[in-house]
Amino acid sequence: MEKRKRPVKVTSKQWNPDTRKQEDLIFNGLFHEFGQEAEDGGDAGFGNFTVAIVEAPDGQVHTVNPNHIKFTDR
Repeated sequence: MEKRKRPVKVTSKQWNPDTRKQEDLIFNGLFHEFGQEAEDGGDAGFGNFTVAIVEAPDGQVHTVNPNHIKFTDR
């Protein structure tokens, strides 16, 4: 059974390594599913967190904080 991809509005920030600054990441995309990511916190240890996997109109896939998406089909 194939999962239906739901339309979402993403309003987040993204690190740009060229400018070394946070930049706005705003687009309408398709939500695929929730996933897990981990981050090395150095001496504090590892941290696990939930992300939303969203496909942008250009086909690029982003993982964003679930608080930064809004489902637009309802």
